[in-house]
Amino acid sequence: MINAPRKRAILMRDRSNWFQVCSSLDVIEDTNLAIDAYVDGRIVSTVDGHAYGTEYLAIYGLLQSLFVQQDAVNNLHQALGIPFSINDHDMLRSIRKLRNSSIGHPTRQDRPKQDPITSNFISRHSIYRGGFTLLSSSNSNYPVFNNINLFSLVATQRKSISNILEELSTALSHELDPHKEAFRLAKLQDTLPPSLSHAFEKIDQAVRRREPVELGLYGINTVKQALRDFEDALRRRGIEVDTYDRIKYLLEDLEYPLEQLNLFLQGSTSDIVNTTLASIVASFVRQYVYELAFLAKELDDEYESPDAIV
Repeated sequence: MINAPRKRAILMRDRSNWFQVCSSLDVIEDTNLAIDAYVDGRIVSTVDGHAYGTEYLAIYGLLQSLFVQQDAVNNLHQALGIPFSINDHDMLRSIRKLRNSSIGHPTRQDRPKQDPITSNFISRHSIYRGGFTLLSSSNSNYPVFNNINLFSLVATQRKSISNILEELSTALSHELDPHKEAFRLAKLQDTLPPSLSHAFEKIDQAVRRREPVELGLYGINTVKQALRDFEDALRRRGIEVDTYDRIKYLLEDLEYPLEQLNLFLQGSTSDIVNTTLASIVASFVRQYVYELAFLAKELDDEYESPDAIV
């Protein structure tokens, strides 16, 4: 969805924002790999006891990965301009709170301000592969023991993140609907109509000296105007010429031969040295314009399709 050419081009206009999108997507994937490593048991342990250092490192890493993954999802929405708040998702918020209590700020937890200052620690002897017991204490109450099931937290976050990303994808799709509808009937291919074949015939006949030069120049100007109309139609859709590489290269590659044909017909100095070469160049121009027309039709078809991403 984000890599759809028009959407990507819009996002890349603000490079800082684009890098935030890329970073967020990478971090979502990277943290998932870290979570997988814990869930799949790819951590060091001993046969006859606990490798506490490794187990603490795994727990710290898992909870921080969950936390960072949430931040990445939040920042991805921010960069894409889609409203989102972790506070609207109770289960994710509870995971953040647990992370803060157990590994984020365990020794002095003073947020929110209205709550009593709390100190927390993981009971070392309670640690097992699936979780641990968290002891929390403050001046206002007796110590509280919370049994933490890490696998349950992972399952909860994965389900929540999956649903959130699906909703994000849907939101991006709906964002496209008004744009597609606005241009559904404004066909790009109309700027490069089949009637251009008449202009190409005049160019070919003129360079072969079978028709007046003026008709060949008319044909060249007609093609140039069609290409300008095509570029203007793209821009009205919010599409720059360089959004699609093939369109960009076709338009760039057409500039030189059209100019040389124009000079040749006017009798000015040109890299085209004879009528045979001029005819070949004219044929090249025709084929490239026809390819542009084909790409224009493909884009029009995408705007017609309810499921296509543009």
